[in-house]
Amino acid sequence: MKTDLRRNLQHVGTIFVDAVQKSADSAMAFSKGAARKYGSNSLHSKKEKIAGEIIERVAALLKEGNSAVCRDDALSKLVTRFNEVEHDLSQHKKQQTRRDNPFSSLLAKCESSISSVKNRFL
Repeated sequence: MKTDLRRNLQHVGTIFVDAVQKSADSAMAFSKGAARKYGSNSLHSKKEKIAGEIIERVAALLKEGNSAVCRDDALSKLVTRFNEVEHDLSQHKKQQTRRDNPFSSLLAKCESSISSVKNRFL
């Protein structure tokens, strides 16, 4: 009886530690996902804000009668910032798809090796 009680208590401790570990792992995974989602949302909001500034600047230039909109320094800086944010957003999406489907990179490698074999022999 004493050994059964001791064994049961040891197993309960192991089960409890495993449950706590699994809960901590899922909480960490959720927090990482939330941080990624927040980053994506902040990039979208930056992109929309810069697009609004570009529209306002073009409207102001056209009201002034300036037809050379492309030569404006402030507008070119805004377009550069917009392109940078768009690039960051595309990189963020690529990383997200890699996390969602870890086999996509393996498939791409397999497809490239298959195409190289076809090119050699066919």
